[in-house]
Amino acid sequence: MPSAQPKWSMFEWIRILGLRGFAKSQRLPLAIPNGADGSGLTILVGANNAGKSTAIEALRALNQADPPSFTQGRRNKYAGDRVKLVLRRADGLEVTLESQQPRTSETKLSPQHTNLSGQLFVLPSRRVFSPYFGRNSFNRATFMASLGFPAVRTSNLDQFSSRLFEIQKNRAAFDAVMADCSMMQRCSSIMNQPLKAASGVSALRP
Repeated sequence: MPSAQPKWSMFEWIRILGLRGFAKSQRLPLAIPNGADGSGLTILVGANNAGKSTAIEALRALNQADPPSFTQGRRNKYAGDRVKLVLRRADGLEVTLESQQPRTSETKLSPQHTNLSGQLFVLPSRRVFSPYFGRNSFNRATFMASLGFPAVRTSNLDQFSSRLFEIQKNRAAFDAVMADCSMMQRCSSIMNQPLKAASGVSALRP
């Protein structure tokens, strides 16, 4: 990572074109924390196939150490059979991940050598926890690298067991995060609908 690039910066919005159901370019604004309760929390609410999981998938694609491949089935043919993702940071930097050529899976990232590791943490919505596991201990960066960008979005993922021993070593910090997550329930009360509504909800925190 270039030394001139700040380690931490909030994200203002993400623009998605050509990924799965996004036949047209759509921009998703992201909430930026300002110190008020609930600030910095973006909640996506919508019907099935509205694009909530695809928005999370787009962030996950941008979080890879190497530009991922967008195979057939991920690319929307009505968008020219290509994908373009743009993520804008609050400091003005725009990171773009896009198909090198239409109808091909390889992608390119610009600016080159941009590394968002440590700035984005994307927890897949579809995951399974196995009660049988070893004593591997992964920090956040190693955990995210182990998840990768599987070709099938519905893949069950159970690498979270590697985080348990890391949590045990940092219990106070973990408890603080869990307490902060209760903010989602308060936001749900304001919206007058449960977070586990049938329409589905995805939450984004910076």
